[in-house]
Amino acid sequence: MYGTYPYSDVPYTNTPGGLPPTVALNTPADVATITDTTPTLAFTGTDTNADDIEYNVQIATAGTNTGTMVSQPTVTFSDPIKGGTGVGGSQARGQSFIANGNYISRVSIYTWTAGVPTGNWDLTIRDGLNGNVLTSVTTALSSIVNGGWTNFDLTTPFPTTNGTKYYLHILKSPDINDVTNYGSVGITAGNVYTSGGYLSRDSDIWSEDTVTYDMSFTVYSPTTLDKLSSTDLGFADITNGVDTHPFASGDQIGYTVQAGDILAAGTYYWRVAAIDPTGSNTYGVWSSTWSFTISGAIGMKVWNGSTWAYKPVKVWNGSAWVIKPVKVWNGSAWVIKG
Repeated sequence: MYGTYPYSDVPYTNTPGGLPPTVALNTPADVATITDTTPTLAFTGTDTNADDIEYNVQIATAGTNTGTMVSQPTVTFSDPIKGGTGVGGSQARGQSFIANGNYISRVSIYTWTAGVPTGNWDLTIRDGLNGNVLTSVTTALSSIVNGGWTNFDLTTPFPTTNGTKYYLHILKSPDINDVTNYGSVGITAGNVYTSGGYLSRDSDIWSEDTVTYDMSFTVYSPTTLDKLSSTDLGFADITNGVDTHPFASGDQIGYTVQAGDILAAGTYYWRVAAIDPTGSNTYGVWSSTWSFTISGAIGMKVWNGSTWAYKPVKVWNGSAWVIKPVKVWNGSAWVIKG
């Protein structure tokens, strides 16, 4: 189920069956720290016509794992990226792409350098309709690869909407023209990229050129759990335990990470979308994206005089005391619990 996205998420629209459902996240609270490696994520879906609801839950790591979404691998020459306030204004290079609804954790761009470039490259992911900045990452020009792939790693994975156009856009900072020391991106000549083209800024006017070049880039997605209440185990109605999929509108639903998908210590990002199959039969917009961190603390909590702290459980193995995790039965398997 990793890396597959069988749903289509769309904005709210008036449809014959009413509006798609909305979802609010409940627990764990945003930026919470937990120790449970198979946590239950709770959320509440609401449908305006009170139709039953199916859910799609995504959990993304903060890592930069493989999983390409878009690629322009052919490099024929480099196109300088220069900044300045001279004739023609400042120019920058970018490329549009159509997202497939997953997270972005790394953007890798084929790059070249000339001389000894200084300053930074500011890479932004922008709205494909109006050019508004949605997220950004900065890297020093001195660290970019000459004749290879430079990685831009996002601190927080960026969630995309399936079928939506976004722009990757690079601009030098400070915005000073230097024709001797600069970085450049690899582009493909004579190829029209049907979903956009390359983006430029001329005297602060955004324009799209669809008949020039394609920037060579690859977008990576982090490892993601992508679970559907229609096919995957772990979904339950918290409000009304006897209710089963599809779930009643307004009920709080829980998705419990299964033993086969046990989560390691680290930070995770999650969101939920919903569909009403007997109503609009359309996925609503994604919920907000929350995060939680699994601390990796294993053992039992004890009072240390000022706070409750985790202490490991130790057993005698015949020659020494060794730390052992605490395991509990979750109904189908023994799982480690903090």
